[in-house]
Amino acid sequence: MAQRKQKKVSRRNVVAGLSAVAALAATGAPKKAAASERRSSDYPGKPSAKKPPRAVEEAKAGVSPAKPTPEVQALFSGLAPGAPLGPCALVAVHPLTCGSIPVVLEQRGTPFQIDIMRSDTEGPQAPEQTGSLAFFISNQGDGNRVTQQEQHEGIKALACELATRDASKLKDLLTFRQRQARFPRGIYEVG
Repeated sequence: MAQRKQKKVSRRNVVAGLSAVAALAATGAPKKAAASERRSSDYPGKPSAKKPPRAVEEAKAGVSPAKPTPEVQALFSGLAPGAPLGPCALVAVHPLTCGSIPVVLEQRGTPFQIDIMRSDTEGPQAPEQTGSLAFFISNQGDGNRVTQQEQHEGIKALACELATRDASKLKDLLTFRQRQARFPRGIYEVG
């Protein structure tokens, strides 16, 4: 009969493992968040700001992202990938997700994401706002990061393009506060 080589475990590792199990039992095991309610900050290896979102890589490779609804397409009619927006260019418009429309712009070869939401005079102030739309930069800064000047100019150019367009048909578009309440652990990055 073949003998198996037994792996030795130190007392310290056993105690540490039991302590972890006891702590989980005392506090209750955390529920696993649905994929639609997680965000990149929930992952220790979240992408760095320098890595382009997957959507940008796919757009450059000619892979089409999921197609936005006709209402989102109508809002962006006449704006195609590559369209100049101040010092930036439009890369991709994505379907309405977690209450916002994710839009990827590129500034000197560096992609960045804007989340377009419904305006809210009592919520956090967006870098740009029209009568019905608010334009937030998605940089995991929680309002504490300064937006680069050229990126802000691109956001402003996009806001000017969309200022007179009808967003009333976008029933699932939420304000920033509504999105935080409905999707507190949502993945807001498109790539």
